[in-house]
Amino acid sequence: ERPQPVGRPLTAAGLVAELRQVAADPVAPAVLREAACRRLARLASPQGGVPRLAAAADPDRWWGLAPLSDDGPLVRGEETVRISPSRVESYDTCALRWLLEGAVGVAGTTGPAQVLGTLVHALAELGSGPAALPEPALVARLDEVLPELDLGAPWALVRRRAEAVEQLGKFLRWAAAQTRELVGTELTLEVPFGDRAVLAGRVDRLERDPAGRGVVVDLKTGSSKPGKTELGRHPQLGVYQLAIALGAFADSHALTTPGGAALLQLKGTKQADEQRQGALGDDADPSWARALVARVVEGMSGSTFAATVNDNCRSCKVRASCPAQPEGQGVVR
Repeated sequence: ERPQPVGRPLTAAGLVAELRQVAADPVAPAVLREAACRRLARLASPQGGVPRLAAAADPDRWWGLAPLSDDGPLVRGEETVRISPSRVESYDTCALRWLLEGAVGVAGTTGPAQVLGTLVHALAELGSGPAALPEPALVARLDEVLPELDLGAPWALVRRRAEAVEQLGKFLRWAAAQTRELVGTELTLEVPFGDRAVLAGRVDRLERDPAGRGVVVDLKTGSSKPGKTELGRHPQLGVYQLAIALGAFADSHALTTPGGAALLQLKGTKQADEQRQGALGDDADPSWARALVARVVEGMSGSTFAATVNDNCRSCKVRASCPAQPEGQGVVR
């Protein structure tokens, strides 16, 4: 049988929704639209309206009809634009998503995968450097913490533990085989960029290669993985390298020349997969990362933020506020 259209819910809210739809429908007969408007006006009236429906019936409260409260830039005058390497990548992928998640803070809840990733990062830090704990001690730390975390049902907790132990083991084997010198872990990054911006954030690992150049390694515990063709101009890695070139670690660790950067993938492979980006100085256009950051600084401090449809839309947590997605069609600004 053919699917049959479902009528509106037989509720007061459903009635208001149908009246609003008809009133705003440009192809509906004029007499029908006028009738819908009259009924909405009656529902919203302070004298004879229905208090609990007044807000929904009042056009002044409808999305898209109210004027902009402020059309000025997000960052004004002499205010400083603070950007992190990961946020540069986020903005470059979709400016609207960056605005809603990064600037407004509509990022949703932290799920078990994010909690597990944070835990693996912490264990990797404890397993690095001269005072590194051995693997059995790290697993013991893991078992101490896991019962305190909300990672779902007992069977899910067992699976999450196995994932964490597996990823930790991959990291430790990778670290033991490294020829680069470990300079530090979880280091603060903060360096001026131009007259009005600051690159700020943290790096998972900072290393020194045999040529004395700085290499940032970013641990990844998720399933997202860039292709080989993307690595050469990967925004986050490029900004890490730019930060070294700008002197972020010049005083603290005497590193002023970037020697590349890498994503260390710990999920989905038998061994840790180091995805390497070559040194900025070896690129055909050594200034590409600087040009990217300059463009992002200008965009982040502007007043308009475009939605960009891409492969990351499937996992976007702000789809309901995006006019480029079916869930966000009610958003017209």
